[in-house]
Amino acid sequence: VKKADFVPYVDGDGFAGLKDLVSGKVYLPLVGRCTASDGSTPKAVCVAADATGDDANAGTVRSPLKTLATALLLTPCGTVCLKDGTYQLASPLFVAEDNATARAIEGLSGDASKVVIRSAANARCFVSRKQNGLSGAEYRNLTLVGNGGVGSTGAILYVENGTVENCVFEQGECAQNTTWSLMGGGAVYAKDSTLRRCIFRNNKATGEVPLGSAAYVEGSSAVESCLFEGNVCDGPAARACTAYVSSGEVRFRNCTFVKNRVLTGADDSTAGIRYDTSEGSVVNTVFCGNEHNMGASLKHSAIKDSGYLVKTSCASEYAINVNDRKIDATAFADWENGDYSPSATSRLISRGNAYLGESVTPSEYGTDLLGNPRFVGKCIDIGAYEWQGADPLPPGFSVIIR
Repeated sequence: VKKADFVPYVDGDGFAGLKDLVSGKVYLPLVGRCTASDGSTPKAVCVAADATGDDANAGTVRSPLKTLATALLLTPCGTVCLKDGTYQLASPLFVAEDNATARAIEGLSGDASKVVIRSAANARCFVSRKQNGLSGAEYRNLTLVGNGGVGSTGAILYVENGTVENCVFEQGECAQNTTWSLMGGGAVYAKDSTLRRCIFRNNKATGEVPLGSAAYVEGSSAVESCLFEGNVCDGPAARACTAYVSSGEVRFRNCTFVKNRVLTGADDSTAGIRYDTSEGSVVNTVFCGNEHNMGASLKHSAIKDSGYLVKTSCASEYAINVNDRKIDATAFADWENGDYSPSATSRLISRGNAYLGESVTPSEYGTDLLGNPRFVGKCIDIGAYEWQGADPLPPGFSVIIR
């Protein structure tokens, strides 16, 4: 059997990808096509952080560019594909705010851990504001790392009308520099956007009103199959939280909140999600091991809202609703070492809400945080991870093999 041989490939529109010489199959980046301001077709260029990158190159897989800033301006409405490596930014970059820059940035290999983008000191990585009906930015397969406190909402990424998928956000810090200003989002500010299969880890919000150590979300937005771990809110006043929703109809689905902390004694704060709107929903989401300065009061570990929020099929140490699952660290495969997928006997397995309806096939639920199929077994699981084995037997039942 001949071994597959992948070579760089560029199609007629200038999209860079890979071609399998054995099967003839071509692999190109997913790109939302549009027409550039000069009427040209969209393009995709490749960037490499190592010695093979040079801004004088053609921008193909074999001849990649060197810097992100250059690549953005060479691909109006197209995609910048990043080869594995670490990219250090000199300043925040503006993406998809007009037809002069690329619309999408994605890691070419699909492994977010292998494409690391570090922000400049005390600055965001990217900004994508909706202007003149534009934005529609796409970020995929990236690890974005903060570098010191940022005195603006969304310390690593500010995105409107965008899609963020399979990305990791670490070490961001929204450092509030004005008294009682509504600021937050130690990692991300997202409006009218989708955050899907992302990890928010070790981010921070500080100040008088630290609104969301990990995320500040509003508008018509969805947060799906995301993990929030080890984020810290540090401020003396009210409304401190890990994820903050200020307005609009924001939907959290199949997310996992673990080991987040809120360092305040304010009773209206939470180490989970805070809603300052009656719209939206939290479905199939798990909260465990989140800490609050109120101490043993577990109600501060999950959700704080006005009382009208739709909360369905969630799990926590504290009963959010009467029929929700009460769990502890034994619900996870390896709590101590950070494996938050369900254990073999977990009460998270097949206990979720089939929110797309009974007539929808399991494949239409997409994938979990690890890229595994959703809705395996009798029903969808609770949390960001889907158990891939057979459903566990109910307590008191056993299988006898003769």
